[in-house]
Amino acid sequence: MAIGDVNGDGKPDIVVANSCATGDFYCTSGTLGVLLGNGDGTFQPVVIYGTGGGHPTSVVVGDLNNDGKPDIVVSNYQTSNSDYTGRIGVLLGNGDGTFQPAVTYLSGGDGNNSVAVADVNGDGRLDLLAVNQGATVGSSTGTLGVLLGNGDETFQPAIANSTTSLSADYFGQMAIADFNGDGKLDVACGASDFLLLGNGDGTFQASVSLGFDGTGIAVGDFNGDGRPDLGGVAILLNISTGFRANDTTSVVSSPNPAAYGQKVTFTATVTAQGSGNPTGTVNFMDGTTTLGMTSLTNGSANFSTAALGAGTHSITAAYSGDTNFMPSTSAVLTQSVSQAATTIALVSSANPSYLNQSVTFTGTVASQYGAAVTGNVTFKQGTTTLGSVVLTNGQAAYSTTYTTTGTRSITAIYSGDSNDVGSTSAALNQAVNALPAATATKITTSGSPTYINLPVTFTATITSTYGPIPNGDTVTFFRR
Repeated sequence: MAIGDVNGDGKPDIVVANSCATGDFYCTSGTLGVLLGNGDGTFQPVVIYGTGGGHPTSVVVGDLNNDGKPDIVVSNYQTSNSDYTGRIGVLLGNGDGTFQPAVTYLSGGDGNNSVAVADVNGDGRLDLLAVNQGATVGSSTGTLGVLLGNGDETFQPAIANSTTSLSADYFGQMAIADFNGDGKLDVACGASDFLLLGNGDGTFQASVSLGFDGTGIAVGDFNGDGRPDLGGVAILLNISTGFRANDTTSVVSSPNPAAYGQKVTFTATVTAQGSGNPTGTVNFMDGTTTLGMTSLTNGSANFSTAALGAGTHSITAAYSGDTNFMPSTSAVLTQSVSQAATTIALVSSANPSYLNQSVTFTGTVASQYGAAVTGNVTFKQGTTTLGSVVLTNGQAAYSTTYTTTGTRSITAIYSGDSNDVGSTSAALNQAVNALPAATATKITTSGSPTYINLPVTFTATITSTYGPIPNGDTVTFFRR
């Protein structure tokens, strides 16, 4: 029997499975009786529907196609007196308490004893689960048939998972919960007392015996330890030390977008699904590269960095979990980082300079947020390129001399790199003057001491700070 409001009037209704439409135990067609409630504990006369098979033993109510109207799912133990292939009957609701004829699906085995509805692969669509007495007639091993939902009231063919053999009373109920705390639904059955741990994709691991002999089974936290227990004639307490509650992790950033060299702060929030306060650490990742790890404080963790290169970064926050909470990873956050603006300052080692004097022009490049820069600086005189120099520690220098006077317009152009935008300096007017350069004079004699009437030659050697003295200039010798 199942209870639900199948006509949407706010009053509970009853849906009951009948083994046979008649008194013949060996009939081949079971029925469903729907009794609409009057809200005062009484019910309207029963309305009968076929189940699509014989000897139905289990019925559930749920919205299979997400149309807001309750539907009915029923298990059929056999198809005919000679065919024990289990079949699941699906009766779509019209929303007014009436139902469409049963559409049947193979249950994945023989002797379909029990049926349940749950989303076992996490795609947001309800799936069907069927416990079958045997894989085939006479088989010593039962099956759990899983029919994944398409979300449109239809279901995929049954995936059969082997179970232990079923007990003789055949009518084992199912209990569905996350029994090992891994975030994936598991299935327990009261007949033959087995448990199948879910893989989260609609498949299950090998069955494990529960040591529980019964048919009726229910799930609940009977001792208040936060773990799902199983109850029937006996109560099985969940003593798994690995049970941990689920949680979700999210991550945001500020600012987004950012520029190269700008500090970006990522904030991860871990939210418990239920009570409790998660502890542990959060690992911040850029794709597969670890950016950093920080500890949770009141469910939040922050990490800041200024080392993100220009481009698009796929950021995730991975929570480590603790003794009470499962690990979880956030959805991908797209962090955008643009190239940084730059400035270049140009200076001269001597301005004005003189003819033949060496002049060094130095360009200093600064990134918008102080990050390191790479690339080249090209020095130009007007439209003429003087030379291109690789940056070292943000600076590039170019040296030259001038042999004619005048004023030159000098600029320095930074090429930019993958993280920085190029830039051009303000023009520097380099003046070259013809003022005399500093000189030094040295005099020597051909002989000293000397004799009367003996010729003596005095030689003056003149040097200039900025090169040789032009020929034709005069030197005057004086005697004191």
